[in-house]
Amino acid sequence: MRSPVRFPHLALWSADPLTTPAAMQLQQQAEQRLMQRLRRGVSCISCRWQQLIAAATLQQPLLPHYQSARALCRSRRADAITELLYGQLLLTRRLPEAHHHLQRGFRLAAPLLASSDYFTLLSRHQQLQRLPTTDPPSPAMPLAQLLTTAAIIAQLQRR
Repeated sequence: MRSPVRFPHLALWSADPLTTPAAMQLQQQAEQRLMQRLRRGVSCISCRWQQLIAAATLQQPLLPHYQSARALCRSRRADAITELLYGQLLLTRRLPEAHHHLQRGFRLAAPLLASSDYFTLLSRHQQLQRLPTTDPPSPAMPLAQLLTTAAIIAQLQRR
């Protein structure tokens, strides 16, 4: 059975909201893989990332999944992906701290990125920086909608 989301990557946006059935499927697959790995004494950070993605759609608390993923980070790449993914998931709902995690993830990722990926990520983050955060959260929005909202805000600020 194939995962309904693409594997997180440094320059990839991995936080578009899933359908509830897709999120439940992803959560179940991640938990099964995690249990298989743990029985063999091996950790699984990608399982933790998948749990984080599924939890966002299912409106479960994200912090415990983020903390579990952070505890498994053994490389700069894993740390960067964890920060970028968490920041993206927070930003889809316009939650406070989103920009902080995106900035931290970008700083960690920058030396690891190919130049085209670096500029893709830089441009996206500059555009998304215009989005205000809110508490309580907004309904989750995909990247395209977030970028459109950021572009409208930029136009209004120029007037």
